[in-house]
Amino acid sequence: MRTIFLLVLFLGVSATADAQKPKKCSGDPADSSLFGAGPIYRDCEVDKPAKIIGNEPRPAMTSSPTTMREGCFYVEYQFVVNTEGQVELGTVEVRRNELREFEDALRATLGQLRFQPAMKDGVAVRQVVIHRRGLGVATRVSGQAFAGAPPRCR
Repeated sequence: MRTIFLLVLFLGVSATADAQKPKKCSGDPADSSLFGAGPIYRDCEVDKPAKIIGNEPRPAMTSSPTTMREGCFYVEYQFVVNTEGQVELGTVEVRRNELREFEDALRATLGQLRFQPAMKDGVAVRQVVIHRRGLGVATRVSGQAFAGAPPRCR
């Protein structure tokens, strides 16, 4: 009987990371039903977009992926970051999902994310953020040498 081990590498990529590029809107316009707590802007509509502070929490994969394929898998969320720099959990939507187990593990960490809030005219505002994370998966058969690290997912 062969045992297969998975080596997993978590990488974070956020659309909020590069505020120096020309202003191109990311994300969908906010649903007007979410305006109760104030207006919501996209990154192209603010002077300074929301930006992640510190390290992102590491998702805890409680089950092995149902696929044994090697490669990169991505989950992409859209949500609103409030004026305190916290994710408004009621606004979280999945935009892309390539691995259900990773989506579940990542969703559990969203409430722990902290951001510098977006700024418009010197005032903190709510902003729609696209948050993308990658998961690199490599396999190894028991008793065989590991051929290398998981792929670097961008």
